[in-house]
Amino acid sequence: MRQAAAILLKFIFTAMLVNLFLPYVGRSTVPAATVVAMVITFVTFIFGDMYLLPRYGTIVAAVGDIATDTVIIWGAPLVLNGLAIPLVGALVVAIVLGFAEYLFHFFAKKTIYSIL
Repeated sequence: MRQAAAILLKFIFTAMLVNLFLPYVGRSTVPAATVVAMVITFVTFIFGDMYLLPRYGTIVAAVGDIATDTVIIWGAPLVLNGLAIPLVGALVVAIVLGFAEYLFHFFAKKTIYSIL
């Protein structure tokens, strides 16, 4: 149950930040940006929060999340209509998300990993 709450919280802040910053760095629509946020949420939860965070710590997990976010955001226009995002724009949004992820990892360590 705690993992579901963590995923929901992660999706909420990811969707807010992606929908807020993506229009400034490229062309996006709200539905396309929300789909990107969903993909980012689940991929980074599995890779960053469940694999990297417990093994390597907060900094490595946040950097891994930035790299993963950059690839997902930059590659999203290949799959979704309505998006045009340059690499630098994807990196900027990924860095903003990485900072939020860094803060989220402290919450995740206290709630998720205290029961695993």
